[in-house]
Amino acid sequence: MTSIKCQLINETFRKVKQAIVSVQQGLFERTGSDSDRRCQLICLTNSARQLEPQLAQLADNNDDYFFGVLTNDEQQQLKQLLEKLRTQHQLLTRPVD
Repeated sequence: MTSIKCQLINETFRKVKQAIVSVQQGLFERTGSDSDRRCQLICLTNSARQLEPQLAQLADNNDDYFFGVLTNDEQQQLKQLLEKLRTQHQLLTRPVD
């Protein structure tokens, strides 16, 4: 179980590093929250919004490639199993469908 926790921590650090690089590249902007000074809001810049359609298409193509080996029934079963895990572990958000 410890190795899973380490993997999750490493993945979190990797995502934070990617977010910082994205801010530096001008894809996101940080602003302070009016209601909580400890909080930083991260929003897409206009240049990043222009990339959204291309990135969405790239993500769709990736999904088709990755999950295309599964039948529709298998894909539905996988979604149900992942949703069961999310619910059991009380994860509040789910990835985009």
